Amino acid sequence: MQPTLFGAPAATNGFRDSSFAKNKNLPLHRWVPWIAGFSAEFVEDCIRNYLPLKDSESCVLDPFAGVGTTLVESYLGGLNVLGFEINPYAALATKIKLSALKISAHDLTREIATFER
Repeated sequence: MQPTLFGAPAATNGFRDSSFAKNKNLPLHRWVPWIAGFSAEFVEDCIRNYLPLKDSESCVLDPFAGVGTTLVESYLGGLNVLGFEINPYAALATKIKLSALKISAHDLTREIATFER
């Protein structure tokens, strides 16, 4: 079995468990209580297996984005992302998760200090 970015071996078919339940262990994904969708590990495996050539033109389209696991993992993998979601709660969760990736630790620390004052 080939090791993956997270160090866990892939299943014999080349993909790790697709169950969303695994996201309960990942800080960026676990704060949204969602029961459906794909695990971050499964999405990572799909990107690795089906989008091996990443360039500035590569884009992942997720027409049923849910809470954004596919979009977040694709973005972290260096891809452009575009998603659609009809559920306002899920769309908000996706937007916040993607926005959180752009916050620098320095800016966050400064904002927390401002809030505490």
